[in-house]
Amino acid sequence: MTSARRNTGEGNGSCFSPLRENPLSGGKEVTVGGNNLFILEKILDLAMTRHRILASNVANADTPGYRARDIRFTRELEKAVSGVSETVEVVESPTTLPSRDGNTVNIEIEMSKIAENTLMYNTALRMFEKKIRMMKDVIKGGR
Repeated sequence: MTSARRNTGEGNGSCFSPLRENPLSGGKEVTVGGNNLFILEKILDLAMTRHRILASNVANADTPGYRARDIRFTRELEKAVSGVSETVEVVESPTTLPSRDGNTVNIEIEMSKIAENTLMYNTALRMFEKKIRMMKDVIKGGR
């Protein structure tokens, strides 16, 4: 089991996070977009992390002894939203038996996971963009 650093939105220009402690003011702050944008941001972050892991699996399909890896997306999203952990737990993918050389990558399964992950990412991105457009419309007064 390994860990990958998750993008927390800190210091990268992201302003979408839930009610949180502000060490400068000593109080709580509410940022733009509320919890929906925060959750969508976490989905996008996790989908990018998962894509890198799945792409690594495909790149190592011919590497002897390589064990396919993945994340437990729902569990990691729950952790991210609740603020429990800053790292993503990367686990060995239990999808296939090892080949003779010990490699557990099945290209068809990995490509299927990549397609599913891409669909989830694109859907979350469209929802994120729609929410931003709605907020802009409200700011402009519906013009």
